[in-house]
Amino acid sequence: MSWQVPKHQDSRRDEAAIDHWREQLRPELKKDAKVQNETLILVDESSFHLCSHPLKTFASVRQTPVIKGKRGQSLRHIVIDAVSSEGCSYFHWTSGTAPAQASWHS
Repeated sequence: MSWQVPKHQDSRRDEAAIDHWREQLRPELKKDAKVQNETLILVDESSFHLCSHPLKTFASVRQTPVIKGKRGQSLRHIVIDAVSSEGCSYFHWTSGTAPAQASWHS
């Protein structure tokens, strides 16, 4: 046993859905976009809290502990990022909840 920093992971994470996206949906979308001469844009949303809670816990050597659960109750910040297949990047940053109409910055 040794002191280790755990990896935080949302308890709602769905590994099967992630694998399905990587192996089936994304290749189909890329193919369709190329055939139709369209731009594929991938969008990602991330929310986080500015307060950190570093902690360590015991775990077997070389086995990073995973803490699952919902994170913090403080004000959250949301960043929405979009990247096109041509390499253009766009983002929107807000606090609280994401607006229905976001103003994008490149």
